[in-house]
Amino acid sequence: MIRAGLVAGVLCFGALQGAHALEYRTIDGAGGLPLQIVEAGPKDAPGILLIHGATLASSSWRQQLESSLAERWHLVAFDLRGHGNSGKSWQRADYQDSRIWADDVAAVIAAAGLERPMIVAWSYGGHVTMDFLRHYPPEQLAGVVFAGSTGGMLPFPPPDPETQKEFARLAGLAMSPDAGDRLEASRAFVNGMVAAPLEPAIADREVAAVLAVTPDVRKAMVGRALDNSDLLGRLTVPVLFIVGDQDRTASPAGVSSLVSQLPDARMSLYEDTGHMPFIERRERFDREIAAFAVDVLEGDQ
Repeated sequence: MIRAGLVAGVLCFGALQGAHALEYRTIDGAGGLPLQIVEAGPKDAPGILLIHGATLASSSWRQQLESSLAERWHLVAFDLRGHGNSGKSWQRADYQDSRIWADDVAAVIAAAGLERPMIVAWSYGGHVTMDFLRHYPPEQLAGVVFAGSTGGMLPFPPPDPETQKEFARLAGLAMSPDAGDRLEASRAFVNGMVAAPLEPAIADREVAAVLAVTPDVRKAMVGRALDNSDLLGRLTVPVLFIVGDQDRTASPAGVSSLVSQLPDARMSLYEDTGHMPFIERRERFDREIAAFAVDVLEGDQ
């Protein structure tokens, strides 16, 4: 009851303060590749690291970075390599090794001064989180939230033939040298992730992020090993899975099976929600992130 009241107080207080100032800077990731990071909230507070999905950017988390969550916690997000304003190597080797992605996460944690942060990982960000856990001790994290992701611990649900055909069409357009084709693919990709249309300004923001990932980067990322089923035993920290009932990449049944195999895991199912619960159901999402953060970041205080 005390923690629930604390979370409610934090969220209400933050809502009165308005948007929070965001601090952007560039750090060196694995191999010296520049990574853009963005921070909000008190830097001496417990940390929450937000990791976005493939072909998007840290800007996908803007509503969280400017929310009441920044009243109590140090929020950090970054553009994955090849994404957003981070460096865009065209070399396949710079994307294929899980160690590279793990070292990027470690570099962000170190640069932001995070000590045992909680990670909130969306979609492909779940795979990047598991890359980190493959190469670094799980004790370096306080907990993990997987949003629309199983982190590669389960295969993607097979698409129906019509969806598979549409995916193939859009993949071709996304690789096109023609900007109009890439714009069409980006709009369709963003629209296909949600159960109901996004606000125009948010949709435009997400489309812009997709367009920032060049065809060369997309080609370099193709074929990377994403099977992390061998890492179930390393996920010993508390875990929260947030999944939309209309998400086509993480099924509630599959997530439920994962929960039963992990020592400290739970699932929160969002009705009438697609692949972007942090935008589609922002208020509920932020409440659950706050409650989980109180448990894993402040539970021993």
